[in-house]
Amino acid sequence: MVRRRVAAGVGLVLVIVIVLVINGCLKNRAHAALETYGQQVSQLVKESDEQVSHPLFETLSGASAKSPGEVQAQIDEQRALAQKQAAHAREISVPGAMGGAQRNLTLALDLRAEGLTKLAGLVRSALGGQNPNAITNIAGAMELFLASDVIYSQRAAPLISQSLADNG
Repeated sequence: MVRRRVAAGVGLVLVIVIVLVINGCLKNRAHAALETYGQQVSQLVKESDEQVSHPLFETLSGASAKSPGEVQAQIDEQRALAQKQAAHAREISVPGAMGGAQRNLTLALDLRAEGLTKLAGLVRSALGGQNPNAITNIAGAMELFLASDVIYSQRAAPLISQSLADNG
């Protein structure tokens, strides 16, 4: 009888140890997934700023000194990059805790790509003086960039930071 009780006690201790080890592995896996997600998003946003936003505003600030076709070609290149970055954002593996942040991130990058698409279609006629409404429409397209920045800075980034802080 004593041996049975000792065996049952040893068995119970082993079950508890196994559960604790598995739980620790799952927590480490979740932490690693959150860390990887944070790094991927940080890199993607940095690339978007360096490869799309800054070059776009440089292109626009010097647009009057260039031909409309040249400006449109540069904006088309930036549009293609923005679309590629938005597609990459949708392919990132998203931990459960980052669902809301991911929706806001993809929305922000999609708005950026949409703004560039509209801008690319309007810039030639605006610079060539062919369409007097083109400049007004360009201002509307630029609002998409503002919305993109606001969504990222006020929704996506804080949600990512909060989820990372909540999970250590």
